[in-house]
Amino acid sequence: MRLSRFFLAGMAVFFLALSARAQTPVSESQPAPESAPVSYIDHSYFTELLKRYVSKKGMVDYRMFKRDKDALTALNAYTEDMLKIDGLSLEPAEERMAYWLNLYHALVLREILKAYPIQSVSQIPHFFDGPRYEMATFPHEKVSLMDLEQKVFRERFNDPRLHLVRMNGSLSGPPLSQEAYGASGFEKKIEAATMTFLGDTTKNFYDARRKTFYASPLFDWFASDFEKYSVSNRAFLGSRIPLPPNFQLEFMGYDWKLNDTRYR
Repeated sequence: MRLSRFFLAGMAVFFLALSARAQTPVSESQPAPESAPVSYIDHSYFTELLKRYVSKKGMVDYRMFKRDKDALTALNAYTEDMLKIDGLSLEPAEERMAYWLNLYHALVLREILKAYPIQSVSQIPHFFDGPRYEMATFPHEKVSLMDLEQKVFRERFNDPRLHLVRMNGSLSGPPLSQEAYGASGFEKKIEAATMTFLGDTTKNFYDARRKTFYASPLFDWFASDFEKYSVSNRAFLGSRIPLPPNFQLEFMGYDWKLNDTRYR
């Protein structure tokens, strides 16, 4: 089903107004001025797309999404206008985190849909490390998804749960929510999404006989972030899952197959 003309027109009007308040381009010879403050971003248009093409299990129907030209136009418009906002100037912190999660997800979806049909994001050259994006937050440079992970999610936010809810297009990664993140109710939503990820036994599970918790490799890759947040990845797990104090921690393998509904 295609998105209505009313939906697309409403989105265009909203972002036209929003962009007028965002940072304006400057020449290379001048310092970038501070962006005009944006106190609230309505992500409901993104939610419309997610509800239409993301399953309850967090998988994406890329085949039908790509066939819907209006939906592709809507996703591109949402993404482009989000890029015009200085996401690090937003207040409060929940608004900032919601912005970056939604933008990251929109970028991942857009890149996959451009290349689809594929079986894995590994088939897209430099999917994570390709400097493709120009954005108000980082003027005069192009940044990659990996740059956003390092410069924003790791350096700006002391919350490793962001790694457990940030969809990266893979089966072993976090599922994609059917609703965009927003400042209102952000803490409750991110904690619920974290518990959903921890409760997925294809990604994390406890073997009582071996007294071993087999965790997603995300807990290994971002171990230093968990240390800053809650002493260690073990402490983080123990605070949310009933585990014995002497449990062993091992890490599972990672499946980079695309998080496509046709696979699950």
